[in-house]
Amino acid sequence: MFQVPEGDEIYEFDLEGHKKFKQAALTCDGLTLVLPTVNKAGESNILSVYHAKTGTHLNKIALKYNNYQEFHTIISMPSEAQLIGIIDNDKGVIYDIKKKSAVRTVNKWNGVVNPSGKYGLYAPTRGGLELLALTKNPDKPTVQTLIPRVAEGVFNVKCMFTKNDRHVVYYHEGHRTIRIFRISDCKQLAHYKCHAEVNVMACTAGGMNLMLGAVDGSFVMLTIADPLDEGSKEVLKLLPSRQLIQDATNTTQNGLTMVAAKVVAKARAVKGSRACLIQ
Repeated sequence: MFQVPEGDEIYEFDLEGHKKFKQAALTCDGLTLVLPTVNKAGESNILSVYHAKTGTHLNKIALKYNNYQEFHTIISMPSEAQLIGIIDNDKGVIYDIKKKSAVRTVNKWNGVVNPSGKYGLYAPTRGGLELLALTKNPDKPTVQTLIPRVAEGVFNVKCMFTKNDRHVVYYHEGHRTIRIFRISDCKQLAHYKCHAEVNVMACTAGGMNLMLGAVDGSFVMLTIADPLDEGSKEVLKLLPSRQLIQDATNTTQNGLTMVAAKVVAKARAVKGSRACLIQ
């Protein structure tokens, strides 16, 4: 563990029997670090829990719940510090690390969770996108189908919630498109064609902008234009591209005014002319 931005090492510990690293989870309060590991018997259903600030080992948890299968990801839940998400190929399990027990199982959940912890996403590689409820109806978690499943092959996809908890962003590798949906009514707001394959996608803290990194080394920033969001309208007005348009409009208007003024000046030189200029 290193301190940022100084880079000083705070602590170091060894993970016994750990052959393949899996992403750790830092709880939402920043105090607890949860790492997938194995025991001496080689069982991989073990979580090691550490104090995040001191590196002190707190305990080990042997995962035992219904329909357990080897998981590939663990995440922290944004709603409560003792909750994590354990994600396997078929489902996600919300787990309480203090009580050492499963809270609920959410079928199809891929581990993407919104900032409030209320919704998740299901985006299979064969197509389709579903908004899931993580707090109720675990057997039928689908709240809304955002993109119907269509047989079009297997492609990598990326999906996420914006940081302001208002929109869902979905990228399809085969189509090279970004689609954006409003959470409140599940309406699609945008369908953007990327110039190259996107390998990195992130959202700014305010939730208004998307940052895209493509395989050709390019970096693109997109602004979400939501007609129901007043803050979005204000952000759009301040975009450099809008400023250029405004400047060009002003220049054109000023040019037309100057031309009109010259015409009026000539007209006024003619006796009896009633020409005028309205600005």
